[in-house]
Amino acid sequence: ELRVRAFADGARPGPVAAAVFTLVAPELREFSSDLPVFVVSTAGDAIRPKSFVDAHLTTFEPRESGRASLAGLWGAEGGERAFDLSMPAGIKTRGSSTLERPEKSYGLEVRDETGRDSPAALGGLPPDADWVLYAPHNFDQSHLRNALCYELATRMGLSAPRTRFVELFVHGGEGPLRPDDYVGLYLLVERISPGRHRVDVEELEPKHDREPAITGGDIRKVDRRGPGESGFVAGGQEMQYFYPKERHITDPQRRWLVQYFDGLGSVMNAIHFDDEDLGYAGWIDVDNWVDFHLFNEYTKNPDAYTLSTYFHKRRGGKLR
Repeated sequence: ELRVRAFADGARPGPVAAAVFTLVAPELREFSSDLPVFVVSTAGDAIRPKSFVDAHLTTFEPRESGRASLAGLWGAEGGERAFDLSMPAGIKTRGSSTLERPEKSYGLEVRDETGRDSPAALGGLPPDADWVLYAPHNFDQSHLRNALCYELATRMGLSAPRTRFVELFVHGGEGPLRPDDYVGLYLLVERISPGRHRVDVEELEPKHDREPAITGGDIRKVDRRGPGESGFVAGGQEMQYFYPKERHITDPQRRWLVQYFDGLGSVMNAIHFDDEDLGYAGWIDVDNWVDFHLFNEYTKNPDAYTLSTYFHKRRGGKLR
């Protein structure tokens, strides 16, 4: 990494310009793909779960030839830029049952020069800072199941991540990038997060402590507890906070969420549970829930209803 700044007597220092140069072994001169190629370098730091390590991300999209190549790193002809994106990043391993398998899945966040999240349009997908590089090698040897299911869900009108297949190199040691650093075919997946291009909910801030502001803007999940999470039980269901994080939820917001799900649970167990006015239709987006259940049954999702299930609710709206 090279950082440059101009200094002159009697003048303010110039802006910092930075560039990262990746040494590439000659054996990779001929490497090409009809998919985007991602190179993540950690400058020797081991990638671990739970916390991000500093890294750098460089991406190469297919050119007019239809192929992406690392050959441009030896000098792009005609002034063409050799890469499509080059910026700081953070990376960590992710997963539960897959964490110890040889093919790792990764959490990836793209950053600016100060280390802050910086939205980027990876793989041509809408810009955001938070991404997943999913390794489908063990439970999905076809490599197609998650990509197909997310696409089908999106076409049904459900909220599902967009995806794109990429080829991935992870360089964590010294010396140039080598064929040994190639880790395989990965699925780039949008991480579930609030935002215009992700889950479209309002911001829920500590100042939102009463209705109507407190009635939406959060995302909850039914899943395994994460580090430091205790979750909450309401309506007969254990859940975890997802957005805002549990440590950022205020006591009024916590009480409102518990009361809301307790109320929904009471309606579901009442004799009038299917009444159009008094039953669950007043609490949930019925068409959305029907589609969600049909979809999980059709795809035989083994985690359906017990893991990796997310709820969100817009302010004044119904639960989706």
